[in-house]
Amino acid sequence: MIRKILRKLRTFFVYILLQHIVCTLCDLLLPNSHGANLIRGRLFGLFFAECGKNVAIASGCIFNSVWNLRVGNDAYIAHNCWINAAAGLVIGRGSVLSPNVVVATTAHERLDGAVSLRLSRQSPVLIGSGTWIASNSVVTKGAVIGNGVVVAAGSVVLGTLTDNGLYAGNPAQLVKMLPVL
Repeated sequence: MIRKILRKLRTFFVYILLQHIVCTLCDLLLPNSHGANLIRGRLFGLFFAECGKNVAIASGCIFNSVWNLRVGNDAYIAHNCWINAAAGLVIGRGSVLSPNVVVATTAHERLDGAVSLRLSRQSPVLIGSGTWIASNSVVTKGAVIGNGVVVAAGSVVLGTLTDNGLYAGNPAQLVKMLPVL
């Protein structure tokens, strides 16, 4: 029984190590161009739970718990995004995460009057198809972002954002409905 557990842990460690080696080599060797971002997306996608076609990922992105990440066709994740998929994360077809977007499916708990690094609350995040999350925005645990949504730069997403809305602020609020094209 213990040997079986140790084998699984060893396999998991190798998986994580390979993922980090691939990420590091991609950032070192691939320029920031559309073609290179598609190659990076293809290589990173090998570690995701699901990865669609033509996924492009720019350099400097950090992915945690990639085995819980599902990305649809034609999605783009720009430079320096920080993605935590520990509780499950879906990024819909044709969605764009602009530079420096943070997506967190976890939040630290407090323990004995201090923030705990061991305890956290988790809820999955869903980002609908054709959605654009602009630079420096934060998507928090449990967020559900509809299809065709635009999240303005620097916004903080809590809760549910309905389809085809423009949202801005902290917390993100509906500014106006967008026409469906």
